[in-house]
Amino acid sequence: MSARFGTVPRTALILIGIAVLVLAVLLLTDRGDLTSATLVLVAFACFITSLFLFSFRREQRIGQQPAALMAIPYTNTLSRILADLGVTGPAQFIPVTNDGTFPAPVMQYNPVSGSDLPDRLIEDLTFQTDSGHQGVLTVPSGIPLLSTMERERALSLPSTGPELLEAIREVHQDLLELTPKATVTQSGSEIVLSLQDFRLIDGCKAAQDESPENCITAPCPVCSLAGIMLAKGLRKPCSIEQVLVDREAGTVEVRLRVKE
Repeated sequence: MSARFGTVPRTALILIGIAVLVLAVLLLTDRGDLTSATLVLVAFACFITSLFLFSFRREQRIGQQPAALMAIPYTNTLSRILADLGVTGPAQFIPVTNDGTFPAPVMQYNPVSGSDLPDRLIEDLTFQTDSGHQGVLTVPSGIPLLSTMERERALSLPSTGPELLEAIREVHQDLLELTPKATVTQSGSEIVLSLQDFRLIDGCKAAQDESPENCITAPCPVCSLAGIMLAKGLRKPCSIEQVLVDREAGTVEVRLRVKE
């Protein structure tokens, strides 16, 4: 597949090269006869053909619906495992020390019930039972997205609220291009991320068709990314409180809460 896609741009560049070469020869010879006029038309045809090849070539990208459904097995399976273990608490994103103890700068903690959190995480153990706080600790699904943005787009998270909210908006709308319009608003400790005409909404529908709780206990990489960015930027735990999917309008609203 990659070889096929690579052939079209290469052919277009060759045609442009031929057009430039022909015109260069004509300028150097300066003959001005019928043959020269024919060669000008040939160069023009080569150039126009190369533009058509560039314009109508197939792009190397996956369709929106297959991309949207890729995270569904993770979301539904992890949510089902947590339910079988009796863990019903929502996903909590907790910033941790950057000393190599944990595999990610922010970890996802699901308490057995409610939203009770340990004072701090000490060990990288899946089943957390110390200090009277019981829950399950995992790497958030949005960590690869954040790592990619930091590595390839030089993303640096602000530590102040307004700038951090703007960074979350820019990542979802401009960098990842998941929506034509993203808005992030704050009311007290509640943060609301709204994604209009969300391009991966088919995944949201599939997850919520099994259970609306799946988006809260095991959020997909997109919703998880918002929580990770808040926790890492503010250095405070935060949780996903609710995910609302408007199937007709194609809008997804993610409600998060910062723990003080």
